[in-house]
Amino acid sequence: MKIGTADKYVMFVGGGFDSAINNAHGKALFAVDLSNGSRLWQYYNDATADDRQYMNFSLPEKATAVDLDNNGYVDHIYVGDVGGQLWKFDVSATATTSWTGKRLFVASPTQANPRPPASSIRRRPSSARRHSPWPPTGRSGCSSARATATIPTARRRTGSTGSKTSPRWPTAPS
Repeated sequence: MKIGTADKYVMFVGGGFDSAINNAHGKALFAVDLSNGSRLWQYYNDATADDRQYMNFSLPEKATAVDLDNNGYVDHIYVGDVGGQLWKFDVSATATTSWTGKRLFVASPTQANPRPPASSIRRRPSSARRHSPWPPTGRSGCSSARATATIPTARRRTGSTGSKTSPRWPTAPS
C-alpha cells in the first residue's frame, strides 16, 4: 500500500466472530501495518448516516484485496459478513482518512441476526446411496451399466497410477 509517500505492507482483516455472543463482537474491518502491528484504519458502525449504520454483523471472512489499475497497490477490498452482506472498501487513496466503505449486497434486508448454523443444516438420510460419476472401482456402489451410459468412453478413468506426466484423470476430449 502507498500510505502518504511510503510503501507499507498492510493486512486487511475482519473483526472475527464470537459464537457465544452472536454478533456482539467482530463488526469491523481493520487495516494493520505489518512492520509494527499498529492499526492504520478501521471501519465499523459508529452511528453515522452512511453505510456504516448497516455494519451489524461479524466479519469472520478473509478479505479479498484487488489491484484494479495494475499499479502494484491495492485499490479495493471485498469482504462478506455473517448476515449475508457484501462490503466494498475503496483504499486507493494515499491518505487513510480518505478510505471509504460501501455495502454492495444485502441478502435479506429484514434479517436482524443470522440464523444459528445448526438450524440451516440438513443431513442426508444414512440410507441414501452416493453415486460417483466415474465407472465403478468396486467401491462406489454404482452399477457398471449406469456409469458407462452416463460417462463418454474418452472421459473414463484410466488405469494409470497418476503422476505429473501421466495424470490419473484424463482431460476432456477436444
